[in-house]
Amino acid sequence: MVTSRACLPCRTAKTKCDLKRPTCGLCSRLEIVCGGYASDSDYMFRDQNATAKLNSERARRGIKRVANPLCLHGANKDDNLRALDVDVVQSSNPKAWLSIPSPVLFRLEDRIMDIFYAEWVSRPFTKLKNPGYLDLLPEMKAKAAPVSALNLAVEAFALANAGNSMTCHGNIKQMALSRYGAALASVRKAIMHHTLVADDATLMAIMTIDMFEVVFMVREEPLKLHNNAIEYFLAVRGAKQIQSDVGLALYRMANHRLQVRQLGLGLGPLPVQLACLDMLDLSTPRYSLSKMQLGAQQALALSRDFGSFHWEELSHFISQIHLNLDEYEQWKTCLPESWVPKRIRLADNSEVLQALTARSLPFTDYILVYEDSFIAHQMSFFYHGQLVLRSALIQALFAMKNMSLDQLDFEQEIEIHQTVISCLADILVESSTPLLASIQLDDCGSLCLTQERITLCYTRGICWALQQEKRVSAQHKDFTYRLENWIRQQIALACQ
Repeated sequence: MVTSRACLPCRTAKTKCDLKRPTCGLCSRLEIVCGGYASDSDYMFRDQNATAKLNSERARRGIKRVANPLCLHGANKDDNLRALDVDVVQSSNPKAWLSIPSPVLFRLEDRIMDIFYAEWVSRPFTKLKNPGYLDLLPEMKAKAAPVSALNLAVEAFALANAGNSMTCHGNIKQMALSRYGAALASVRKAIMHHTLVADDATLMAIMTIDMFEVVFMVREEPLKLHNNAIEYFLAVRGAKQIQSDVGLALYRMANHRLQVRQLGLGLGPLPVQLACLDMLDLSTPRYSLSKMQLGAQQALALSRDFGSFHWEELSHFISQIHLNLDEYEQWKTCLPESWVPKRIRLADNSEVLQALTARSLPFTDYILVYEDSFIAHQMSFFYHGQLVLRSALIQALFAMKNMSLDQLDFEQEIEIHQTVISCLADILVESSTPLLASIQLDDCGSLCLTQERITLCYTRGICWALQQEKRVSAQHKDFTYRLENWIRQQIALACQ
């Protein structure tokens, strides 16, 4: 049996690899990162290649290919939680997905990128005037240089996303990690040579690298590694960055990422976050929620050391927290009806239960399902803010209890807030599994399984928020660890 060794781009182009290192001639001409040879463990003869065997059978039988071009060989056709049939998804929710060009090209890189755009790049909400963060990726990647940090980061993400659905997944994962490392090296090189530019492409590259790590590397604190870089970029770009559609979309994502971390760690907002707030339309729920969270952050930043607080200072702090909580409740009552979730008992929905069980997904008896994953994401952010505020309130009440002779009233109030925290944790846990499984409500109010993958990031945000809060029960935290273990085993590159 004849075999040949070549890097993946040369094999895809059916060109003989000239064996040069560290990059072959074809990769040098195309200015792409050379993935190198396959490892010996991934090396196979042609008669062991499932794709070659399938093509041989079709050739002998004269069977024409009629499968969906996005359904790569090795993908599970019965896998409801990761459907690759874009036509079905578009018919169930036509406003949600970017149209994919047809027919899909035969080059492996093109097919991988098409799947990435189908699963991760969604259309913005029809009620929003500006594009979403990921909607910018196709156009920005097309304009980026082949060896730029942005192009390398997007390619790494697309390759890692395709790792579980391709027959040559070993090479795909190696190439994903190679491009991820090259993207990081490109940013580090720019920093060392003082050539780092705070433009849209560089900020997008750092955000994509961060999202790659959150999804495919599942670290303990997903919001830490690039925090300083993003703070620097937002500060340098200033309030004028939100005057363009692209700048506003990037700011929304970067600001939200910072706010989640600031809330969890009790940190105050940056001056640029407060400056940009005055320029946003606060009649939009997402912006008014961001304003509330910034106010909560300012209050929480004062509670770093309750040991030095006097009685009057504690009383003032508790009053401020109550005002913040009242603002949260008022915001919730003004939400449109489409933002209200549907609480569903899984035992009454056998199809969804079977789909979750088939994938070994952790789930609770009840789940909270929203009309759109963006709404679920915003509401989990809302409950995260309430969770942190009530935890700080309990801490202040404990400090006042130690100063008071009559401790019974404080104990009762502490118990009430602890019960509310448990209810908030229940809400976040019940909404996490539908996010991870991409379960949404269709236009008729029925459950539907989509192919959306950005929900992996949303789920990890919920897990981190619950794990960070010390007053959340061990049972709730244990469920988040199970969710992360599932992501680590099924999605992450490190365990595959």
